[in-house]
Amino acid sequence: MSMAAIIMFAFPAPLIRFFTPDTEVIAFASRLLFLAAFFQLFDGVQITGSGVLRGFGNTRASMFANLVGHWGLGIPIGAALAFGAGWGVFGLWVGLSIGLIFVATTLTLLWRSLVK
Repeated sequence: MSMAAIIMFAFPAPLIRFFTPDTEVIAFASRLLFLAAFFQLFDGVQITGSGVLRGFGNTRASMFANLVGHWGLGIPIGAALAFGAGWGVFGLWVGLSIGLIFVATTLTLLWRSLVK
């Protein structure tokens, strides 16, 4: 996930050119890839945390963390920023990132409490 984030951050335009030659789309999507790069890091932590907790036999914690983080925080915050604050798709990605950060942090803390 770190390598994907580095590539997205360092080379957004060349990546997007694989999908479209439209310069306006490339410029707009390049800005979105910076958010996606940040998102990648926390997504990797969240995936690892879910897997570790599953290995401990604790599947409910991951389910509840994802419900609260994505449905309780990410989507409402993203919708508020996208539509209420007028941030558009950037607001949606920021909200979803906030939800993901919550999930990744929660799962990491739960894992640390099980290891002690």
